[in-house]
Amino acid sequence: MTIQEAIAARHSVRAYKEQPLAQDVVKVLEEKIAELNCEGNLHMQLILNEPKAFQGTLAKYGKFRGVNNYIVVAGISSGMYVSIISKSTPLAQEPFALSHQMTAKSLGEIGNIGGPRCCKRDSYLSILSAIDFTKEKFGVEMEKPDIVCDYSNKNNQCIGKRCPFFKTKSE
Repeated sequence: MTIQEAIAARHSVRAYKEQPLAQDVVKVLEEKIAELNCEGNLHMQLILNEPKAFQGTLAKYGKFRGVNNYIVVAGISSGMYVSIISKSTPLAQEPFALSHQMTAKSLGEIGNIGGPRCCKRDSYLSILSAIDFTKEKFGVEMEKPDIVCDYSNKNNQCIGKRCPFFKTKSE
């Protein structure tokens, strides 16, 4: 799967059935979360029967409904990526710093473009930043595809030519 295919496959689900998770499902989720937390020095949590997190102003803006169970993943993805590949822990000096440098680089690229927000653009910028950072800090070169967004006609807030991935039909 290419970067563009992965981002194209990304979607948001915002309306859920208000029903508890079956105990066998909870057990599988808890076991997998524990395994991933150990493997990647993560701090994911399974939250059950707790609707309060999705009742505030931001949740109303996002039109979330029926969210009572969810997984919390603490961290920003590109920084988490560096944390995992560098085997960082909160007590490690250099790998810990690298994770934050990666997060800052991604957020800087996103901030340089400005708003309004676009999940696809922000994901592309973050991934491309991580590719550059990985080469610079770890000496590992990855393919850096030429990304062309084909979602501008689906996003009413598309910033058009200000977006580095925007291409008109004639280009």
